[in-house]
Amino acid sequence: MIVIWQDVLLMVGGFGFSIALLPAVLSKEKPCKTTSLITACILTSFTIVYASLYLVLACISTGITAVMWFILFFQARGTVDSFLYKHKEVNGRY
Repeated sequence: MIVIWQDVLLMVGGFGFSIALLPAVLSKEKPCKTTSLITACILTSFTIVYASLYLVLACISTGITAVMWFILFFQARGTVDSFLYKHKEVNGRY
């Protein structure tokens, strides 16, 4: 297996994002479910692209970051739309 510098750079970035997400996963405060789900899905698509380009290290690190966003999604309270409904009620519109 030949490792190219782009693979290593994307891997370092992916693991950096994973480390940055640890406080969110471990804390009581969670990001909005919609944000977590969209980010997890986009990162999953990046993982598929990296795998198709044989960027194994980037694929692994981005996959781990995607899993962490899915964890945040399942940890968040309420439904995906609860934020939207709550916001509309505050502004007097429904």
